[in-house]
Amino acid sequence: MKFVMSHRATRLTRVALLGAVAWSPIASAAQLDVHPAAKGYSIIYQFPINVMNYSSGGVVLDKEGDLFGTTYSGGANSFGDVYELTAGSYTFLDIHDFTGAGDGQYPSTESPYLDGKGNLYVTASQGGAGNAGTAIRLTSSGGAYSETGLFSFGTSDGAQPNASFIASGKRLYTTTYAGGANGFGAIVALSPSNFSEKLLYSFKGLPSDGQNPTANLVADTQGNLYGTTEMGGSGFGTFGSGTVFKFVPTKKGGKETVLWNFGIVANDGEQPFAPPIVDSAGNLYGTAQFGGGLTHGVVWKLTPGGGGYTESVLYSFGSTNGSNDGNYPLGGLILVGKTLYGTTSGGGVTGNGTIFKVSTTGTNYAILHSFDDSDGKSPEFAAWSVSGKTLYGTTQVGGVGGTGVVWKFVL
Repeated sequence: MKFVMSHRATRLTRVALLGAVAWSPIASAAQLDVHPAAKGYSIIYQFPINVMNYSSGGVVLDKEGDLFGTTYSGGANSFGDVYELTAGSYTFLDIHDFTGAGDGQYPSTESPYLDGKGNLYVTASQGGAGNAGTAIRLTSSGGAYSETGLFSFGTSDGAQPNASFIASGKRLYTTTYAGGANGFGAIVALSPSNFSEKLLYSFKGLPSDGQNPTANLVADTQGNLYGTTEMGGSGFGTFGSGTVFKFVPTKKGGKETVLWNFGIVANDGEQPFAPPIVDSAGNLYGTAQFGGGLTHGVVWKLTPGGGGYTESVLYSFGSTNGSNDGNYPLGGLILVGKTLYGTTSGGGVTGNGTIFKVSTTGTNYAILHSFDDSDGKSPEFAAWSVSGKTLYGTTQVGGVGGTGVVWKFVL
């Protein structure tokens, strides 16, 4: 097994193969429209210092408006926990503390998965019986949550899950950063009925395949799955620049196809950390944390056609010419109508990150909020409310206690 250092740990220290290659830049920082004012932004929870350390990722909303998320190293055992913020008052409830060797430690950087029955599914990147990470299910009864499912990853079946689950059909799917038959990560399925796991695909690594996926999968209406790998592929760099892939699951496994290799053309994005999103026409959108014309990351689009995909860089981030632009987008995108919303982990007026929007054609880019450390720093993932009018997210650090905040932004 090729074990690698958790990408989360490094962050805390801080081609189309189907048809002809095509690429086109659309926007750059020279077209920037900056709106750093805090209108619409507010902190709804400040993590206390020495109590909850480092918000782990995004939050998910239930139908009542309660928010659920994780911390990377908080909780009673300092191995991370799962929390709830109650609707309206945003009262904090610690609903599960990870135990390390027992049920895992250091939860993934994605939002928990919430099923239709109110069960929460969470992955942890380390710990468990094989010290290769875990998946757990939390079920609410009488106002309290209990652990009703536990799976410990080994080596050959995937290790170090950095993503959460998505549902498609009767199974839950996720990726692991390492492990699998080749040590480069895997796609796995989990059966909610008996909490058994099945290895579906092992990434082969560069140059023919991606490696080290860090983000959730997404599904289209036909049940096809799409994702990104942070490294691998045939693009620039010793370890490659990452890929976008499609996976068609079957009962016995499935078929994986690389849709795009990052870094094969000039000014392309590099090392995507976040999941893609797919629209009703089959277009894929996402972010890459590095690369672009200004080397500070991009928003990209893949358009299907002619048996392959054409990539367009919708926007290249970069703090140049006094623009105070955002840079290094770690989080994914949210599509509302024809507008994409997202965050950058750096840049902005004070260099602490931004909330931004851009159209699906690469126009009308604007910064909606610049973080200033006191109201959060290094924003990561986000989740939309049921009404679709409010964006919720977290920051990894910053705020009064320096250990991160949960925030909302009303459009």
